[in-house]
Amino acid sequence: MKRQRGPLGRSLKSLEQAFRSVRQRVRDERQRRQLVRAARRIDPRALRQPSGRLPAIEFLVLATDTSPEGMRAQERCVESIRGQLQPAAGVTVLGERPLEGIRETLESCSDRPLAVCLSTAELCADATLWIGLALASAADWHALYADHADSLGSAPPIPHLKPDFSWLYLLAGNFVEPFVVYRRDILAEAVHRLLDDPAALRSAHELFYALALEALHGRDAATVLHVRHPLAVVHAASGAPLHTVATAALARCGIEASAVAHPGDPAIHQFTFGRASSPPVSIIIPTKNAAGLVKTCVAAVRATAGYDAYDITVIDHDSDEPELLDYLARESTAGRLSVLRYSGPFNYAAMNNAAVQRTTAPLVLFLNNDVDGFSPGWLGQIVATIGLDSALAAVGCRLVYPDGDIQHAGVVFTPRRHGFHGQAGLPHDALGYRGRLQSLQEYSAVTAAMMLVRREAFAAVGGFDEIFPDDYNDVDLCLRLRRAGHRIAYTPHVTAVHWESRTRTAKWTAQDVFEARWADYFAADPFYSPHFSEREFAPDALERLWRERKLVALLDALEAPG
Repeated sequence: MKRQRGPLGRSLKSLEQAFRSVRQRVRDERQRRQLVRAARRIDPRALRQPSGRLPAIEFLVLATDTSPEGMRAQERCVESIRGQLQPAAGVTVLGERPLEGIRETLESCSDRPLAVCLSTAELCADATLWIGLALASAADWHALYADHADSLGSAPPIPHLKPDFSWLYLLAGNFVEPFVVYRRDILAEAVHRLLDDPAALRSAHELFYALALEALHGRDAATVLHVRHPLAVVHAASGAPLHTVATAALARCGIEASAVAHPGDPAIHQFTFGRASSPPVSIIIPTKNAAGLVKTCVAAVRATAGYDAYDITVIDHDSDEPELLDYLARESTAGRLSVLRYSGPFNYAAMNNAAVQRTTAPLVLFLNNDVDGFSPGWLGQIVATIGLDSALAAVGCRLVYPDGDIQHAGVVFTPRRHGFHGQAGLPHDALGYRGRLQSLQEYSAVTAAMMLVRREAFAAVGGFDEIFPDDYNDVDLCLRLRRAGHRIAYTPHVTAVHWESRTRTAKWTAQDVFEARWADYFAADPFYSPHFSEREFAPDALERLWRERKLVALLDALEAPG
């Protein structure tokens, strides 16, 4: 929640931000100079490794574009594979009937990792070195992808910094392009299933995406490796939207869905999900007085839910406002909602834990009293979203301020900011970094201002930790759920207006406990690139020096023990 400041507080805050900005620019310039000097001292040819130290990678290039431009791209791609510092095991170009060509390659006796690559990619000379290092250090792996850089008329190429693997995010767009390295048996299973599917895969991009969706579905994120450096430069966009490929993949999983391309970026897929069932939901709304907010919130829930199987419990925290008390009495007497009386000091965690104990539905929706303006059918869609994967324990949504700017679209962590709302403040219809604001995906945490949780998972981790009465209780819950093996999703397809801080302000109690508990997590949020800024959801000041940064990191990786 936002702190409320007077004119003096705002002036001091502005001065603090200006000082921080100057200090950051000085730090950035120092890092640039150090990085450039370090990179200049490295001879890339000296990075070649003895044959046999690292696994050799075999490449299959999907090249269905036979235009002159397509043929030039194919030649450039093949030459980049042949020019690797660590020689590739071989490269085969697949033009007509590429799926059958992959099957024939898989029928050989080789056990080498097999990379499926789009012909629009030009591999960096160190790609196979990075791939080999990652595979050699993995205890178990099923596939590998990497960051890449987009040329697309820009000079120099701009890196695409990706999160660690999430199949939900893969549904939202083909973020694993332009190549994926597969364990051969994993790829063979996917090819077999696609050959049995009558859906037409007309282009190389459609086939590449369908293979990734099929091969990586249900995979533990720990076995889908991610090299957090660009290993290829992409010279052409995919072209036709791929949302029909995502819809077909969901159908093969038995999930009913319709998808359309986002009007602002056809590479982003927007979904409307069907439901195989309608499990009951208990909606919990805490309040102290604020009758107007509660009435508006409850009325909006009922008018827009698009779902019948729910009940509402209002937590009344020592209210003395006659209007609220009369409203709760009438509604509870009529059986339209339940009321839980809660007395004592404010403790969001404790009051919600108590309310969960009073309810029985398998799904629980935590909802602030200052949320309204729900998108049509929102409850049905958020229930359908959590039903996409049994490992999903919580789902958060896109919350906007009354002026339309983003308030919440997922929570991320850095060493300097220990849980902040990524991309907050952007217009509600902005795409965000690489479309992530508008993309279904996983995050480390979401806000409990509007969060759907599986009761069983919530109970298994002990609910909210009551040591956090004001703040951190929701992000701490999400991190404990992830530590227990569950996943946390963000859906942009469910939206609401959050009148944040209308009834109270945060006190930031037990901050030291939270920071001590999760210190290791702050340095390695899997859904926030280490090459992003530590203060905002955007690349850091070294973005254009990605080649130098990667070269220095590669030398460090090669010299590391083991």
